[in-house]
Amino acid sequence: MKVFKKLLVGLSITMMIGTVSLGAEKKALLIGVGNYGDDSDWCKTKAGNDVLLMNRTVEKNGFHYTKSLTDQAATKTNVISTLKKFVDILDTGDVFLFYFSGHGQLVKDQNADEYDRFDESLVLYGAPKYYSSSYGMENHLLDEELSNLLNDIQNKLGEEGELMVLIDAGFGHNNEAVTKGISRGDSDPYSDDLKNLKLKKAINGIIDDVPYDKPNENRAPLVEIVAVNALGGAVDYHENGLFTFAVAQSFDKITDSTSYQDFYESINEVCSLIDENQRPLVKGNLDRNVFKHVKSLSYLDTNVTRGNSVMTEEEAVQIEDLIIRTKEEGTKDKKRPNSKKVEFENIKMANN
Repeated sequence: MKVFKKLLVGLSITMMIGTVSLGAEKKALLIGVGNYGDDSDWCKTKAGNDVLLMNRTVEKNGFHYTKSLTDQAATKTNVISTLKKFVDILDTGDVFLFYFSGHGQLVKDQNADEYDRFDESLVLYGAPKYYSSSYGMENHLLDEELSNLLNDIQNKLGEEGELMVLIDAGFGHNNEAVTKGISRGDSDPYSDDLKNLKLKKAINGIIDDVPYDKPNENRAPLVEIVAVNALGGAVDYHENGLFTFAVAQSFDKITDSTSYQDFYESINEVCSLIDENQRPLVKGNLDRNVFKHVKSLSYLDTNVTRGNSVMTEEEAVQIEDLIIRTKEEGTKDKKRPNSKKVEFENIKMANN
């Protein structure tokens, strides 16, 4: 009996403190730039809150090693050096999450590998918003640069590992984003020739197609989810980015049987419920289960955090019910998402 009691106490302590992974580990790099500096032309975002929320979210989902870079620390030099350090830290079979919150921007193609003549880029601290002939891309992280760095991580993780990329950023240049100043990605492309723009309406994400074209043999599979699937801005919502808020909600639903398709659909449902114009982009093999090779015991935590505030269990249940009803009824009434958005706001007001 004493031994049994000790086992129960040990299990309770383990579940209250955190998660226990069996074998491989989950590790993450979380980057957020909410303040680009007092003299920057980039508007401020809630990216600092996003990193705090993601820290709590991944911690209670079994991530044992997390590195955060925010604002002044989130320079291109620091991001690149940190990713290279992760290549040394990671082990075969690990799960690695790369997360970014901030602005994105199209940049004039640097090496003629883009059919529309523009690269996607992550705007890091110190990057200018408008073209200058004296600037040499010192703080724009281009899609091919990030792809090459993550390719090294894929090789290190091996085919039993897993790589997830989450990007809460828009990439600007549609009329709504530029004229209304939507928070993330409210910019024309970084180019010396804005008069002759011929841009596609959709984006390809921040990862080049090369990693997807390579066979997965001896390399970790990659799934990338970006806040928007078309040119335009990604919005802030209360104390966080809408996409990050949706990601945090969806992380809490992950079970051993959750596929990446399920995970993406959950994110998409929350985003479209609040802002029907923001639809995330997803790329990769969605049939796989999320964190398939890493099993863990979850926290016993009934609070869902968002930014600097806490969502109660009652509010979370109400919102979950609202999402389910929206999914069931949405096909009957195309105007339903707008009415549900009002109901969502009423739920929040009633609980504040």
